[in-house]
Amino acid sequence: MSQDDIAPWFWEVIESCKPSLATLSEWLESAKREDVEDFQRFYLDAATRVAEPWNGPVVDGIEFSEDSTEDFTAWVVSQGRSVWQQAVDSSANQEALVREYWRVSEGEPSAYVTWSTKGVRGEYAGYLAPESIAHAVYERRFGEDLLDVLAG
Repeated sequence: MSQDDIAPWFWEVIESCKPSLATLSEWLESAKREDVEDFQRFYLDAATRVAEPWNGPVVDGIEFSEDSTEDFTAWVVSQGRSVWQQAVDSSANQEALVREYWRVSEGEPSAYVTWSTKGVRGEYAGYLAPESIAHAVYERRFGEDLLDVLAG
């Protein structure tokens, strides 16, 4: 997959919505069905470009599990195109990004974005992250499981 396979509008949505998950969910709530599907598809594709879940980073001799790799790569995408591009272009830079990801995860100060869940609909609980909120919105709007639609 080439970097050009991820539409520029996807990155514009991430940039214009961050750091507010409520703003992202509002965009998803008003977007066309196909755009919600494409948004999620682009998100997953971009995350996989950082690292495949089964081939995650190794930091301090610790190999990331599939779940940890998916969490890390989703976080990288949520930071926007420039951070994502750095991660894709340089595996050496991934170690520095992992350390920042850990800092953010621990609530420590960081120059990186922490997405706010303030103002997000209560029925989206369990999907309160940029990489997963589309699933809850899609189910609410269209009555279908987005994962099934994307797999279909």
